[in-house]
Amino acid sequence: MSDVDTRVVKATPHKRFFIDMITRDISLEACVLDLIDNSVDGATRHTNPPSRGKRTLAPKPHPLSSGENRYQAYTIDIKFDRSSLSVSDNCGGIPIGIACDYAFNFGRDPEAPDESATRTGIGIYGIGMKRALFKLGRYFSIESQTEDDAFTMDVDVEAWAADRDTWDMRLTPRPVKKTAKEHTVIKVTKLLAGVSQELSSPAFESRLLNAAARTFAAFLDQGLTIKVNGNKVKPMEFAFLQGHGFQPLHEQFVQKVDGQIVDVELWAGAAATRGERPGSDEDDDASPWGWYVLCNNRVVLAADKSERTGWGLAKFPQWHPQYNGYVGIIAFRSDSPFLLPWTTTKDDIDAETVLYRKARSKMQVAAREYITYSRARKANPTAAKKAEREAKPVRATAVSKPQSMKTPPVPGTTDGAVNIQYQKPKREVARVAAALGDPDLSATAVGAKTFEYFYVNKVDR
Repeated sequence: MSDVDTRVVKATPHKRFFIDMITRDISLEACVLDLIDNSVDGATRHTNPPSRGKRTLAPKPHPLSSGENRYQAYTIDIKFDRSSLSVSDNCGGIPIGIACDYAFNFGRDPEAPDESATRTGIGIYGIGMKRALFKLGRYFSIESQTEDDAFTMDVDVEAWAADRDTWDMRLTPRPVKKTAKEHTVIKVTKLLAGVSQELSSPAFESRLLNAAARTFAAFLDQGLTIKVNGNKVKPMEFAFLQGHGFQPLHEQFVQKVDGQIVDVELWAGAAATRGERPGSDEDDDASPWGWYVLCNNRVVLAADKSERTGWGLAKFPQWHPQYNGYVGIIAFRSDSPFLLPWTTTKDDIDAETVLYRKARSKMQVAAREYITYSRARKANPTAAKKAEREAKPVRATAVSKPQSMKTPPVPGTTDGAVNIQYQKPKREVARVAAALGDPDLSATAVGAKTFEYFYVNKVDR
């Protein structure tokens, strides 16, 4: 066999790509949220300290329904003006070992030693913090202290970019100050012109408050404090109507991905709202109705009404203003968050994963009971609104036991109704009930739901 001449094809990364290009794929608000992610992971790690000598980032967060205030001792403080942005926290600090070996890598190597122990939490891809810092400005400093060590770090981004010999950055170990608490402070200066202008806008502060309230709602609900320029972030509250015929659905199940466990928790029902509920013809893309998708307790998709959460997909009805008032929540949790269906920007989902496709079918089943109720509500809104006013709000986190969704019958919506009766083998009816998401459904309920399924998908599309 003759020798074949080969030549090297360069596949070299360039610093400018990371500084100037990948930063274009993320908004300024999302950058700040990425920096908050690091603090949240620190708090999660601090509440689950590793054995002496072991390095870990953060274990899987507790279920939303655990009812624990595990983050009550932790505060994340974001401050900014036209000249700088800083994020400071008391969330345990960054161990020097993690700072040197992992935190500033551009991406994580799953084959690296100890990497399996450092990839959990919500800051998982090894790109968010660097992308955020480069998006914001051209100089950043970090000061951090843990129980065991401390360091400072100053990076001139332009000088680092000009050094073609190494990608490494430098930090300086410092003595641990016994009088100081464990903490991290990240400060960005030499802000880019557009960033400086945006940070001086009151509108940006308002958007960031809303984004943090939504994205970190589960952590805030478990006691975490986040402040934006001194203003405390109030968590977005997930609550459903209960009583007077209403009951929110709650399911918990496990899916295996590549032999590893992913816990999935799902709620759905009529949302509890302050004031008057919307009419069936009021359409508002910015409304809070729709699906919320969480990965390790971080909201990555909010109030979604698109095919990504099943609406208008595979003969399922598209979102319609008639469904106003419906809220569904699905939360994925894993000690191996690479298995979860989120993207690198953590503000969207990868809908093509097997894990998410299986879960989405359950989401569609969960929505059907409310779709049925919405038709009755449209026919007699006065009676429906009376029942809704009489029902009481219940927080999603207070609903911890498995239960099916229930909605009340609406008076005056059965005029001209007829009974349909037929017989089917008991075993087949049980299988249909299971496919509808509730093996305990009565035969009457199975008949009503299957008729509704056909009507919605074949007649009233």
